[in-house]
Amino acid sequence: MTSQNCYEKACKTAWFDEGDVSSDGDSELLTDLRRKHFTRICSSPVDMEAETVSGIKSQHTRNTFHIYSASEGLLCLNSEQTWGQCEDYKVMFTCTGQFCSECRTRWFSHDDPTGNGDYEVLSDLLNIYPREICPQPIAIEVQTISGEPASNTSDTFLNYDATYGFACVNADQRGKSCEDYKVRFTCPKEFCQVSEQCRTRWLNSDDPSEEGDVESILQLMKTFPGQVCKNPISIEAMTTRGISAHYTGDTYLSYDVAFGFACINEKQKSKQCEDYQVILTCPSDFCQGCRTRWFDEDDPTDKGDYETLLQLQMLYPTEVCTQPVAIEAMTLSGVPAHKTGDVFQVLCNLWRSSQLLYCEPETIMILLTPSSGFFQCTNKLFLSDQATGLQIKEFARKNAANALSVANMVMGMASILSSLNGHHHAACWLVLIGYLLDLADGAVARRLNACSALGAKLDDFADFTTFGIATSLLLRTSDLLDNILCMCYVFSVFVRLCFFSSGIPFMYRGLPCIYSSAILASASLLSGGNMAMLRVIAVAMILFMISQNFYPHDRVLESQAWKKVVYAGGVVMVFCSSFSPACVYYLLWSGSYILFPTSLWSSKV
Repeated sequence: MTSQNCYEKACKTAWFDEGDVSSDGDSELLTDLRRKHFTRICSSPVDMEAETVSGIKSQHTRNTFHIYSASEGLLCLNSEQTWGQCEDYKVMFTCTGQFCSECRTRWFSHDDPTGNGDYEVLSDLLNIYPREICPQPIAIEVQTISGEPASNTSDTFLNYDATYGFACVNADQRGKSCEDYKVRFTCPKEFCQVSEQCRTRWLNSDDPSEEGDVESILQLMKTFPGQVCKNPISIEAMTTRGISAHYTGDTYLSYDVAFGFACINEKQKSKQCEDYQVILTCPSDFCQGCRTRWFDEDDPTDKGDYETLLQLQMLYPTEVCTQPVAIEAMTLSGVPAHKTGDVFQVLCNLWRSSQLLYCEPETIMILLTPSSGFFQCTNKLFLSDQATGLQIKEFARKNAANALSVANMVMGMASILSSLNGHHHAACWLVLIGYLLDLADGAVARRLNACSALGAKLDDFADFTTFGIATSLLLRTSDLLDNILCMCYVFSVFVRLCFFSSGIPFMYRGLPCIYSSAILASASLLSGGNMAMLRVIAVAMILFMISQNFYPHDRVLESQAWKKVVYAGGVVMVFCSSFSPACVYYLLWSGSYILFPTSLWSSKV
């Protein structure tokens, strides 16, 4: 077997962090992890990666490890450290063989690298292919579209794990764009065992007459007691007219197994959702209750194979219940229906007695009896509000960092307006507030596991607005040369944002524009807008930004406590804007990054 074939059969697990840092250190041992996550980690990993919970690779910390191997896991002891104590680590394993291939999805390629990069994010793929991917994969594989394993390329990856998915950012590559990638996931065995086999009937507990159509798991369990499992594996939605939800054009507030399905009228262009019904795939033990025997009353000699509930109830009144919970179908030779390649069309609601389920040739079906026959009514408004509340919470998590980027952009636009209207003092302080917001947005995104292509674009737009255009206007006068200097400054920020990647982990190429802006704004406030001084500083900052010098990732809010104190001090200084030493604080802060970049501000320190 060649080395490439070995890589092709390798897959990466999710990140695991079970042991918190204690007085002894941090322990992420394989035996302990497998005891709790037996089905999610292979017994004999071939490789292991470790990083701090804030995202710093283990090799970039100063910790010494007592144990660090794929076969044993990670153990860091405080007593063995020369500098400080152990960090809080998480680990990810690389597995091979049957663990990767036993229950594997097809390949997915939802994105391409034409924009900021190639983002194959699990949450996005689950929204697009809700029935084809398990909600919590145990491993992930990544290849280029041509079939080359990702590990064999020279690309640097922002994310590559079963928890988040895969992300390759063009700006992180050295002088080139990312390859175009595809991903596939390894799911728990049960996902493959029950897929298409243990399914409920089509359920419809709401209509869009009021706020919208909300088919939540909680609502369905109350409306159809005994007919809905508590932890569905997948969900599918379609209109009562038989059109898949993906083809209606509606925008969904929710479409997942955690909450269910929700479509809100006011979110639609037409202000009206379709009337939806859902079908759930459940764990196999949900279908182990009361089964009928197999029935086969039709064959495909005419228009197809029709095994309708009404027909079976008329022929076998004592053998088929009136309200079945779920249905299974397979060919006479025993092949499950979903593996035949046949296309199945639901003409209308199967469980309304006058209507039909259409099946392609040679299928028979088994019906399951419900454990309870009484339906209960639910309060639609309450559940709709609950749906909205849960979705708002998830929306807030995903967009908290984006909100900070937008706030940064607003500060930049406000600074531009202040400069154009002659309010120089306000323009400078608005740039400094943008400086604080920009330092926070990346930390929040990583902390909430909410990195996204949209977030990267917003951050770039905000940086260009605040630290490019708004800062350049601090240099604006009626003099032609000053206006040329403004344009040169904007262009240098543009170059810096386009080519900041060094190809070296935790290092930038060229001075980050937020620090050059902070120095210019602080110097302008302290000097009262002395243009002679500002011209010299601006030229120096331009040279620093377009230089090939390396500057470290600071990650102020994800490093040592003293850096967080420095940041908090910057926030306090905003409320002391009329006090001149407040400007000195920002000048010393940003100046120290230029003078002592690695020794003071590297996130690896």
